[in-house]
Amino acid sequence: MVTDYATKGDFRTYIRKEFRTLSWERQISLLQSVAHGLKIIHEEGWIHRDLHSGNLLLSPSSTNEPIVIGDLGMCRPARQINSPEITINGIIPYMAPELFRGKPYTKESDIYSFGTILWEASSGMLPFCNKPHNTKLVSQIRDGLRPELVEGTPNHYAELMWRCWDSDPSLRPNAGEVETILLALRCRSTDIIYHDERSDSMYTGGFRHMSEDGMYNEYKIHSQAIYESRCFKVTQLLRDIEKVSMVDDDDLEQEQTELDSLLADLNFS
Repeated sequence: MVTDYATKGDFRTYIRKEFRTLSWERQISLLQSVAHGLKIIHEEGWIHRDLHSGNLLLSPSSTNEPIVIGDLGMCRPARQINSPEITINGIIPYMAPELFRGKPYTKESDIYSFGTILWEASSGMLPFCNKPHNTKLVSQIRDGLRPELVEGTPNHYAELMWRCWDSDPSLRPNAGEVETILLALRCRSTDIIYHDERSDSMYTGGFRHMSEDGMYNEYKIHSQAIYESRCFKVTQLLRDIEKVSMVDDDDLEQEQTELDSLLADLNFS
């Protein structure tokens, strides 16, 4: 497959450079383009399997789509992905929790990845940048941990993000629905003031107010936060997750024992 050279780089780099000046309308336009590309991939019966901001490529301004989805080497036909995976590839914060339970890739796992891209676009930060990307994080994601919403995120946008992140893959929207929702949000962005009816709160000028506290410039990336795709053996990963869970259970039991002892001492005195 031959594509145009992405002279403007990838979405991850673009967001980090342009976050403070990126308009709400432009941001939604880019995300809508990603959703449209993903819809086409899924309609053709394929699954991307490694969707993240680093393989979203900004097109020259002369093209119809502002972003194209790259790195299609991991794509597989959906009909060939019905059995458990032997290995899984990806960047941990973008990987769907069911993959960490030994389930196969699906179109829904791509949607989960898109939810993390939505978060990244709204925050200007890399997901889970303050944590080591290790087995403990894998276990936490599997148990429901998601990146913390940035203050000021409009409710309709946050709702879409959480739907994409749903632990139950069957409850996630499909790519076509995501595109439609983003189009509706994009139409709203033409207003000078965005009014969210659910929270009855006002948002002026899109997301840009969220960076006024300087959080974007100040955040640091953990030395063990890895934003390159890695290959994991599923059986080994599941064993490692089980070990981490056992250690966490032991820690909780020890903490409870110490607390009970402290309470007993206080009652005695």
